[in-house]
Amino acid sequence: MGNRHGKTPDRTKSDDAAASFPQFVGIVDLSTGDTDTTEGFGKFVIEVASYLTLIIATQIATVCSLPAADVDKISRDRDPGLVLMDILRQRGKISPTDISSLIDTLKHIGLHGIATKVTDSFARNVSGHLPSPGGFPNPQDSSTSGKKQQFLNDILETYAEMYNGVQPIPYIRERLLCVNKVFIDSGIEYLKKAEGSNAGGGTWIKIGSYNSIFTDSRLSHAMVFLLYGEPGYGKSTLALQYVYDWCNRCLGSSLKDVELLIFLRLRYLKGGMDIFTAIKQFLLPRDTKLSVRDVEDIILSCRSVVLVFDGFDEYSRPDDSSEDDVTQIIARKMFRHFKVILTTRPSSTPPELSYATQQVRLTGFDDQAKERYILKAVVDGNAEAAARIMRRLQQNPILADMCQVPLFFVMLAHMTYEKQTSLVLDSVTSFFRYVMACFYEHIQIRAGRVGTAMKGASARKHHKLDKVAFESLQGKNQHLVWSRDRLVELIDEPLYNELVEIGILVEENVVRIVDEPGISAADLIQRRKNVSFYHKLFCEWYAAHYVAEHINGLETSSLQGFFANMDPFDLQYVYRIACGLNPVAADRIIQYLHSIEGGDKFAILCILEQTGQVDKIKETIRQMCFEGVVISAYDSLLLQRSSIQLLEIAARNEIPIEYVRLSNCLQSVDLSTAAIRTTSGLALTSRIPVKVLSVRLSNRDMTEDEAIDILQFASMCPSLRKLGYLGCVPPRSFSVGPTLSTLKSRNVTVLWRWTKDTPRYMLNLQSGRWEKEDDGSEPTEEVFERALSERAERKTRRTEEYYRIDVKKGRELLRKRAEERQSTPR
Repeated sequence: MGNRHGKTPDRTKSDDAAASFPQFVGIVDLSTGDTDTTEGFGKFVIEVASYLTLIIATQIATVCSLPAADVDKISRDRDPGLVLMDILRQRGKISPTDISSLIDTLKHIGLHGIATKVTDSFARNVSGHLPSPGGFPNPQDSSTSGKKQQFLNDILETYAEMYNGVQPIPYIRERLLCVNKVFIDSGIEYLKKAEGSNAGGGTWIKIGSYNSIFTDSRLSHAMVFLLYGEPGYGKSTLALQYVYDWCNRCLGSSLKDVELLIFLRLRYLKGGMDIFTAIKQFLLPRDTKLSVRDVEDIILSCRSVVLVFDGFDEYSRPDDSSEDDVTQIIARKMFRHFKVILTTRPSSTPPELSYATQQVRLTGFDDQAKERYILKAVVDGNAEAAARIMRRLQQNPILADMCQVPLFFVMLAHMTYEKQTSLVLDSVTSFFRYVMACFYEHIQIRAGRVGTAMKGASARKHHKLDKVAFESLQGKNQHLVWSRDRLVELIDEPLYNELVEIGILVEENVVRIVDEPGISAADLIQRRKNVSFYHKLFCEWYAAHYVAEHINGLETSSLQGFFANMDPFDLQYVYRIACGLNPVAADRIIQYLHSIEGGDKFAILCILEQTGQVDKIKETIRQMCFEGVVISAYDSLLLQRSSIQLLEIAARNEIPIEYVRLSNCLQSVDLSTAAIRTTSGLALTSRIPVKVLSVRLSNRDMTEDEAIDILQFASMCPSLRKLGYLGCVPPRSFSVGPTLSTLKSRNVTVLWRWTKDTPRYMLNLQSGRWEKEDDGSEPTEEVFERALSERAERKTRRTEEYYRIDVKKGRELLRKRAEERQSTPR
């Protein structure tokens, strides 16, 4: 048929298709009364059909839950795309006024490129009926102002640059990936608060997905989500995934119906900056005609808003943070009807938290998450190649431990696949040396100077950068972003250019609005380049060099002052890498660590950085294991990890372990892997040769299943001689069976006591009932009731004592109690 301009176009494959499906052209069987629209819609359908192969067409049919007969019809036809489009039209899933269902389906199965083509085709062929990107309102919609639509379009474009610019390996800039390509939904937990406490304490409970923080009924009260993660655990990647989900209205996302999402990286915000000014400065183009007042009006007019603040631990708060917008929002004194996600390290908590704050944390990659990542982002589904990479990474125990940190794992996975070699690394220091060598080697190869990588890496001194990095990590308000000109001035331009080329330093163009008295109109908007490290861990690498070089000449009395503003449990890699760089410095650092609370266990990790061998510290480990190892809920993740690694080192070297106490940190018992998991997600396995195991659980009730699982775990520990239930109330009796028989055959003693002042009861492994240790009498029902009552009273006192004081005072109290315990003979 001819077109409206009287010209007869050349016959194409599309015309053949139209002839086969005449209902798509002319006035089709649609009650719109708009000939041009339906004709354009027919052209749109034919064009889209050409993008849909048999595989894609059947995928769409499956996701759309089409009947089996329709799927069969599609698979048998020579034009499966056209048949699919005809079926979707007939079933009302696409129409001349709505193709959102098709676009959502394409995005759901990962075909974002085709989704864009479909959207463009609809715009060309069906004028006036185009749904705007991501399902946002059309500017022609009278209910939405032009300014609001312009604002949405601008931030969508800004966000697309962010989530499409993920670099798994910093130095390979040509490998920019979409965050959806690399994001893996791994371990995530929420804190179920202790009964009667708003300030802390409680039990970490695993939730199904990162989307669950909005959809899980147990979290429905929360308006602010404090998302914790150790360095490199993927906080920023998760934040970007939320942005991606919102922009693309992803099916299954809890954000697809949210009208507006604001994403800000807090390291770029100057302390005290007005939130609306920050949004204009960092999310809108420099030539925007929208004013700060426009931004405010638009945001306040939205029916639903989610704020995602990334990196509170990198935020330079003003001295008086009480009037700071970010602090006000977190404390729900501003934007009370907005949902807020705030990412931070566990050691950096906002000064004010409201009752509606829910603590959530990332627990890192388990083996399943690692395999999923490799298949998805590294080997493109090649299971055999994925298995090879996993084998290489699991060969070395130090490497396997580091791979629990997602950032380390991601970099190692890509590098291992790229180089096709096994890695021999025995410490965090050797890992970073390897990474840095790879950075320089890649640049040398790209420049045609193969074989000179390490020469290039060591030729340029970085002493000035070491000092800048060390000083930037001081105190709570760490300074991790510089202007380009300022950093060049501090470290010299050749080094700066080299690190930018490698990818260790990352530049970002920003617009700064200087709205101050006396500022001329020409100077009101200032443009500059901000610079930060690819990741904070690289800042710690250079700071460690400064420590390794400057600590040697210090007197012992000066160590406290030198490290006064560097919390080792926040900046563990500074301490560990410095020990690996300089053995003399390591002695001073370890001396300092022994002088602080919890430092003994952390010192073990620092000692291992020197050689990766344990020969020189066997006696230290032997002494610590003889005294007993306590893993407490009040320990940081680093301390819990240090304690478990200490036990594993002892096990590998056949060093006897007298006793282990799990104090209020029981998470679960996994009998399939013969392991007790702590509240930090770490595992104490049955291969640890412990003689006495005590499980204290005074911060919550112990369930009957947990008590039974602990008993079964004990039966799996061949070296165990005594098991203790402390501070809790176990079942009145246990069923007689294989578990009790195994314990009886090995002469294992099972004890129970709920306070140090109450009698001890021993489990009769033949009858499964408790008996008083001194006279063999069974506890009465009144005994159990009294235990429950006293435990409840003690729990209330502990809530008042621990949870209603600030963290600093709490740590001091715990330190004093630890000293008292050490001074009291056992």
